[in-house]
Amino acid sequence: MNRIKSIKIIVLLTLLFVLSVNLSYGQNDIGGPHKPLVNSTHTYAVTMSDGANDPSWYFYPSATDIGNIDLRTGISLGAGTKPAGIAKLDIYFASPLYKVDSTYTLVYKEIEPSSLSCVNYKFYDVTIQAAFDVDINTSNFPAAYCPFEPESFKADPTGQLSATKSYEIDLVSSYELTWNFSYEFLTTHIRSGWSSATIVQIRISAAGMSDATINVNSTFYESVLANIPETTSAVTIEVDYTFDPGSAQDIKLTISNMSGEHEEEDLDDDPQIEVHQISKIPAPSAITSID
Repeated sequence: MNRIKSIKIIVLLTLLFVLSVNLSYGQNDIGGPHKPLVNSTHTYAVTMSDGANDPSWYFYPSATDIGNIDLRTGISLGAGTKPAGIAKLDIYFASPLYKVDSTYTLVYKEIEPSSLSCVNYKFYDVTIQAAFDVDINTSNFPAAYCPFEPESFKADPTGQLSATKSYEIDLVSSYELTWNFSYEFLTTHIRSGWSSATIVQIRISAAGMSDATINVNSTFYESVLANIPETTSAVTIEVDYTFDPGSAQDIKLTISNMSGEHEEEDLDDDPQIEVHQISKIPAPSAITSID
């Protein structure tokens, strides 16, 4: 019998290791490990056959398998880490290296470091999805407005005036996992000698979520809306303001840190800022008789 002189032997069955991912949600959800969004970060792992073996990771064209891997050219992703015999790799699916709607095969390679250098592979297909996108809906967001209809002034207003404004934050992209964003409101007077409007109360509502009411009584408020359900594509934030008659106000809404479960980067600039203006409300005195 001729001696086998090749130092590389492909072993199909003897090395027992598995490619694993977080299974707390469907692997085929948009945004999940099989369908990552461009500009997101996912961690993939393998339970190694032996922690002393040498791991390495690659990306190959789609449909790569044990039958054709030697005929194809892959992109090396490095060795990753292997704490306690678990080989791990964090992958940032950066654009334009990873193209939307393209499918790639993630390949894990494990070599047994003996003179024979036996090797085995694991394969995992991923299809890149469009970027994460959360936006302030500006369809009802005028640059400036009068908070009252003319009929409101049939009687002289006394004391502070009040206005309510509704804002909508939309998940524009396709995404099937929970998502989050930070938001803040800031009021600023734009006439010298006047006070900034007071944010009295904020009310948050969305399909699939419990309503929330926040008493603020300040000119500034910031918070985080986290773990928004995957079935929720729009969040409504209603805000009550009070301000002095005769004043004019800039109301600024800022949203930031828009992401899902895998450090997704928002398609647009982060943060996003929209400013509208409560125009000056006339503040005449009461009518008096002078003759």
